[in-house]
Amino acid sequence: MTLRPGQTQSVRFDGLLMWVSDSPREGSSGKFRVRLIVKPFDAQGVVSPGGDEVRVTLDSPPESSIAAGDRVELVEPYVQAYEFTTHGGTATGLIFKAAALHPAL
Repeated sequence: MTLRPGQTQSVRFDGLLMWVSDSPREGSSGKFRVRLIVKPFDAQGVVSPGGDEVRVTLDSPPESSIAAGDRVELVEPYVQAYEFTTHGGTATGLIFKAAALHPAL
């Protein structure tokens, strides 16, 4: 599937362990952004030593109790395609977004 700028697509984070690497911060647009460490579980249910940091823009403010180091879950995560013009041409990419962020159960 190809996304055009502005289009969105839901994504799944099932089977992944996520925790906050830096406390959520409000951006200049009024939206909150949070950086998460995301690691998969292996076939035996053990957390993989590898992982990635993912930046996520939230549609609603996170709970005030969420802080760095907390395990969390994304509510209705999705990606949104973007495009912008630079000096050398056009850049495109995907932004991770979610309706909300709450503590993991």
